[in-house]
Amino acid sequence: MRDMAVAMQVQQDERGLLVRAEGRWRVLSSGVVGGGLREEEDGMSVVNVKVSPDYAMETPPEELIRKFCEENGADASRCVGMMTAASMSTFREAVRRDPESGVEIRVFVTAGLSNARAAADKADWSFSSHLPSMD
Repeated sequence: MRDMAVAMQVQQDERGLLVRAEGRWRVLSSGVVGGGLREEEDGMSVVNVKVSPDYAMETPPEELIRKFCEENGADASRCVGMMTAASMSTFREAVRRDPESGVEIRVFVTAGLSNARAAADKADWSFSSHLPSMD
């Protein structure tokens, strides 16, 4: 049996969430920065930055996430970044580990219902509607 456990440090306050890990880890995320399936060695972080419910991209997501990383000593070039309008008080972590394989799955969640959407619902906002004109 191979031990796949990764030592993680979780920081959470009203401004957001920062998860750091030591060792190799895989992250599957819908993050606006670094999203998708990633596998990294030491130094990768996952952040979830709190934004207001009426956030309208006044500051681009990449800039908000970079600033949050810098303020918290994380390398923004090696992070998965998400944003949420949900209260950080809703943050929960769940961990499950398979004793035979040593594989561990961790889920980090912030949740809110004031702006709830079902999967595949049409978005109220789109990147393409906010792109500069090429005329």
